[in-house]
Amino acid sequence: MEINKKDLKKISLAFRTIASRVINAHYDEVDSILKMFVDFIDENYLISTYINSIVVADFNIAKEVDEVASSYGRAFFNTGSSSDEEIKYTYIILKHIVTQRVPIRSISMAYSSSNKYQDTVKGFGERLILPFVNHIVTYLTAIAIDMGYDEETKYVITINGGQVNIAKDQATIHAIQNNGINTNELDKLVQSIKRLLTDAITPEIREIINDNVAVLQEELKKENPKKGFIKTAIGGLQSIYPKIAGAVELTADITSIIQFAMLVL
Repeated sequence: MEINKKDLKKISLAFRTIASRVINAHYDEVDSILKMFVDFIDENYLISTYINSIVVADFNIAKEVDEVASSYGRAFFNTGSSSDEEIKYTYIILKHIVTQRVPIRSISMAYSSSNKYQDTVKGFGERLILPFVNHIVTYLTAIAIDMGYDEETKYVITINGGQVNIAKDQATIHAIQNNGINTNELDKLVQSIKRLLTDAITPEIREIINDNVAVLQEELKKENPKKGFIKTAIGGLQSIYPKIAGAVELTADITSIIQFAMLVL
């Protein structure tokens, strides 16, 4: 497909908006909002093609949903052990829930220690849907990074087996997977994270995020970054995910800077 960076930003914003709604939905509204979320994915070529290009082992989704629903809070959904599996399996689960009209309340009991519907639905959103959202936002962010600064130039994007390639004027620029660090984009990402550290985030969590992001920003600009420092900073950022689950944009930016850091490990 052909797309410019401005349109890509619009897609990313729309995705993050509907994702935030479903993750934070009231238990009486979550089923209808989840349908809107899945419909958005299916109707968006860039996202749906990426998900459909990922090949994973088949599994009996109907059987798994029945097992989770009948376990009364003892069984979780299996979303695999890799990023590709987590993306594909989560989508298959959500698609089945929507098409078969499975009430979220009937399958979310294991995702919270509380027996209140709102708490179990919230846990389902944070523990099953949010990781999927983070993967898709990271994918869209990576494409935007490789497009550079030009908002208007159109690029041809091809997707095969989870590998995304971007071409301009019929000449391939490069695939998303690479080992280079774009320091300008890194600085912009750090600025975005700092902007999102509002008073809604507790001072303790803001300090953890600021400290670890500063380490990554400094080390990733070095010719020979210290991998031990990078791993520690990544671990520090990953540890606060459960505490910022409702801050989808901040979570997405933190996931993106972790992806930056992973390039040098």
